[in-house]
Amino acid sequence: MSSVHIGIVQSATEINSTIITSDTTWTKANSPYTINGPIRIERGATVTVEPGTSVNLNNNRIEVWGTLQVIGTSGDSIILSNGLIRFQADAPGPNSAKSTTSIIQKATLHSMSLEVNYSSPKIAECEFTGSINANDASSLILENNIITLTSTSYLYSCMASIANNIIKGEPIWTSTDASTISNNTFIKTAINADGNTIEKNVFYGYGSGVIAVSNNKIEQNLFVNNNLAINVKGISNEIRYNTIMNCTFGGVVFNHGAVFAYNNIYGNSQYNVRIGGDAAGDYELSL
Repeated sequence: MSSVHIGIVQSATEINSTIITSDTTWTKANSPYTINGPIRIERGATVTVEPGTSVNLNNNRIEVWGTLQVIGTSGDSIILSNGLIRFQADAPGPNSAKSTTSIIQKATLHSMSLEVNYSSPKIAECEFTGSINANDASSLILENNIITLTSTSYLYSCMASIANNIIKGEPIWTSTDASTISNNTFIKTAINADGNTIEKNVFYGYGSGVIAVSNNKIEQNLFVNNNLAINVKGISNEIRYNTIMNCTFGGVVFNHGAVFAYNNIYGNSQYNVRIGGDAAGDYELSL
């Protein structure tokens, strides 16, 4: 006698190019979603993605002028894949609309690009594969994620907070930035830093842990098994209380105005610190 198994069959939903002007929910019951064209979430509108929902952007983009709420649970994550999410707000001005904080939390983002302009989204407790770019007075928050960068990511003129993440893959470049990067573990990746506070991180196993351009505060980090732990290329860098160990080269200071003081530097195979070029500063080393 044969048996018949009856289960729940989820429907699939396709969304064509559209502008969303009112509050909308993408539900687990109607998942998976496939995006067939650009989506714009208009100012004043919120799109909520329920736990357990899967969204395939299908190489399209979601442009967020309103609010995107993607909040999964520990037992029911959300999947976003194969596309671009651009968080956008008006440039500051007398008639500009304020950015509403969007959040992506407890989700898996695969083959995704995130762009942030004049906006302040929070990405937390996610597994992320792709690239992240923030510009123009953005206040991006990245917390407690596992991030694999598949291309170089850029932070330009923004105020990002990047904390308690595991980050690996391609490097992060910053320029005239005021971001704080703290308590992360960087595995085989690097930061090209300009104007950042970089503190209490671990940098493990890459060519250069930090390339310090200008105006950085680099303190209480651990550099281990790098080829070159810290490469100081610009002016007004303060590098204190770091531990640099088991690297090929500990630190290179080639430009002026650097403070390189009270660091613990030992066990590096070629040299611990090399001073050259126009370097002029305070070098009190604890070896």
